[in-house]
Amino acid sequence: MTNWGRPEKYKPELLKELIAQMVDGQSLKQICDAAGLVYRVIWGRIQADEGLSLLYARARQDYIHARVASMDTIAMTEPDVQRARLRCDNIKWEAARVLPKDYSDKLNLTHGGNIQHDVSLRAWLESHSGKTLGPPSER
Repeated sequence: MTNWGRPEKYKPELLKELIAQMVDGQSLKQICDAAGLVYRVIWGRIQADEGLSLLYARARQDYIHARVASMDTIAMTEPDVQRARLRCDNIKWEAARVLPKDYSDKLNLTHGGNIQHDVSLRAWLESHSGKTLGPPSER
C-alpha cells in the first residue's frame, strides 16, 4: 500500500537526537534554529508523545546542570566583569526556576516528621530523680 501525502520530516529518531543535543548546554530553540527546523512543530511533536516528553524533561535537567557548570568558564573568559556577572545571574535565575530543589536560594525549613517532646517539669523530675551530677572533680 502506498502512503499518500507529504513524507514525515520529523521522525522520532530525529526528535531524540535533537533532545540529546541539549546536554551540551544548548536550548531546544537554539538547536532547532541551527538545524533549520521549525521550533513550534518540534515542540508540538515532543508534547504529543509521552516518551519524548519524559526524555525532554530529563534533558532539560541535564541542560541546566551543563549551564551551571559553564558559569566558571564564563566568569574566567568574559573580559567585561559586569557582562560576566549578568550572564551568570541569568543562568542562576533559570536554574532556580527549572530545578528549585538543586539551585533555589530558598531554604526548606519545614519538617516532615512527627516530633513528640515532653518538656513538663514533672516528667523531667521523674526521669532524673535521685540523680545528681556531683562535684566537678567526679564528672
